[in-house]
Amino acid sequence: MYAAINGVGNNKSVYIMYSFRKENGKTSSRVYRKLGRLDELLERFSNDQDQLMAWAKEEAAKDTAEFNRKNGTVSVSFSKAACIPKNEGRSFNIGYLFLQQAQQL
Repeated sequence: MYAAINGVGNNKSVYIMYSFRKENGKTSSRVYRKLGRLDELLERFSNDQDQLMAWAKEEAAKDTAEFNRKNGTVSVSFSKAACIPKNEGRSFNIGYLFLQQAQQL
């Protein structure tokens, strides 16, 4: 996640944005949280935009950690011993039991 200032003229706001990948593979971003209007936040930080953005980046880091904690990571381990050798065919009779039951009815 990252901090960004969006808006036009005197109507700018500070947001925490997050990037993601759409189903078609293209990247996009969405607003995760609005921190406030730029003019109001600048008053809190004595009109120092660098200090404001440092605070916003800290907030983004906190939100990123919380997001990662909630969503976690998924890891899958594979065994090379369980791999099917190349050019080896295998077949499975998956529907046999179902068909056997259908014939008894």
